[in-house]
Amino acid sequence: MIEINTFIKIGHDQFMNFSAYNYEIKDVNNIEGSIHLNINRVILLKYNMCDYIDKLWANLVQGLEEIKNNNEFKTHFDRQPIEIKLKPIGNDVLVSVNSNLKVEALINKKYFIKAMSEHALYFFNKLSGFNKIQENRYQSEIKQLERICL
Repeated sequence: MIEINTFIKIGHDQFMNFSAYNYEIKDVNNIEGSIHLNINRVILLKYNMCDYIDKLWANLVQGLEEIKNNNEFKTHFDRQPIEIKLKPIGNDVLVSVNSNLKVEALINKKYFIKAMSEHALYFFNKLSGFNKIQENRYQSEIKQLERICL
């Protein structure tokens, strides 16, 4: 089981689910938000792990491509000492998040890639529709996701 939600920061310690967000993005170069990631009832990412959400998703997309090719991947949040690691193990992937505490969960790799790719594709497509976002700004991420989903 996997649960993925993206939140956009709308105020001090206030977040809104991105799927319900239809307002102006104030600073398109620094879009703050978070990802909630729950794998097999293990919460790996939560709303208080805030970062530049478009950059975090772009990094995770790169990670999805790496694990699809059976390569290990790790990335860090830009603004917090949080590391995300994806390690392929046979038909599964071990997802680890290390902040103050290391949390990890094992999930079927194909299922993980499919679920994460679909959510990321939704995120980038919706984000591309906001009027202050430069046209084609996220085109490389969208094309990369389309390749991953094949």
